[in-house]
Amino acid sequence: MSPTSDRPIAPFGRRAVPVDSVRRIGPYTLIEITDLAAPTAKAGQFHMLATESNWGGTSGGRPFLARAISFISSNGEGRFGFLLHTVGPGTERLADVNVGDNLLVVGPLGNGFSDPSEQLRPILIGGGIGAAPVLAMADQLTAAGRDYEVILGFRDASHAELASERPNCRVVTDDGSTGRHGTVLDELQILIDSLEPSQQVELLACGPPGMLEAVRTFASAEGLEAQLALETPMACGYGACFGCVVPTKSGYVRACVDGPVFMASQLDRVFADGPL
Repeated sequence: MSPTSDRPIAPFGRRAVPVDSVRRIGPYTLIEITDLAAPTAKAGQFHMLATESNWGGTSGGRPFLARAISFISSNGEGRFGFLLHTVGPGTERLADVNVGDNLLVVGPLGNGFSDPSEQLRPILIGGGIGAAPVLAMADQLTAAGRDYEVILGFRDASHAELASERPNCRVVTDDGSTGRHGTVLDELQILIDSLEPSQQVELLACGPPGMLEAVRTFASAEGLEAQLALETPMACGYGACFGCVVPTKSGYVRACVDGPVFMASQLDRVFADGPL
């Protein structure tokens, strides 16, 4: 099994789509749009987003390139929710939009998560902003009538406010201010130890490189299937610039068209200080 290659294909060209709602959740911003031209997307895919106005208008002309953002929700009828964490001029400008402003949208792009085998129990693992595609996958599995588990890890209680909207998630925080004190790997081990010996699982994860490397190592040691959605910076989103290449066991590939979801077994390592 490999991440889906029958991905929905984005309509050609950028589309100006008005913002329907903007909501703050702890340090995150949730922006919702309705894009009737977009096909039904698969969790783990992403869009390239920019604002219609004041893009490139900051000091030094930044931001210039659109930002690759995974969606946290989609109703299959053009409604998308995007979760933002302000880390630079691009995400800062996107998070500053108001209802009625236009976003310039290209997507959905890339390969999303594959549906886990019916014989495997999915365990979804999200770290920080990486919770977005994981929760989108949770919605997709719910719609398919599948049982699953969700583990979300955050820096502290403020960041973990996102989990309050998903009461069935297992929450861990670095400082122990809410949920269990520890890492997602700590919680994953507790969860696996609680399952029946005959219950086989598959891991689907998104988060910072260090977390994904820990999940990859754990899956390899335990002989588990794992799909990893890489948080890789992308410049164009459709494979033209080769700016998002990542090393795999079979050579370098482009995260935007060959990923961003990869089987963990394809990767030798998720590099925290390299292109991954």
